[in-house]
Amino acid sequence: MAQADATSTPSASTLDLGGLVAAGTRQMEAVLKQQAELLHVLQEINSDWADRMKTEAEAASQYLGKLAAVRSFADAVTVSQEWAGQWMQMAAEDGRRILSDTQKIIGASTRLPGNGPAAGT
Repeated sequence: MAQADATSTPSASTLDLGGLVAAGTRQMEAVLKQQAELLHVLQEINSDWADRMKTEAEAASQYLGKLAAVRSFADAVTVSQEWAGQWMQMAAEDGRRILSDTQKIIGASTRLPGNGPAAGT
């Protein structure tokens, strides 16, 4: 009986440990490469939004400067209407940017191993 147990257990010589290690190494390299790509996408998005926040702060500062310089209520209304139009335009651009950024993140995420059609490639 002890002899049957010895023959049914795989020995180290029958296992392809080198192949397993190589496959694991390739998989880990692929994961690290794709995570680096996702990180790059996130850093790019973060930089774009930081620039956007700076632009909005500058626009708000200009609005306040113009508002402080008005001499009549009608001028204040005109300056405020201009600001509202500019703000609405920025909000629309933000909506487009959010959609674009979401698509970039999803695209980079689906290329991670095990996450979708490109997983086996």
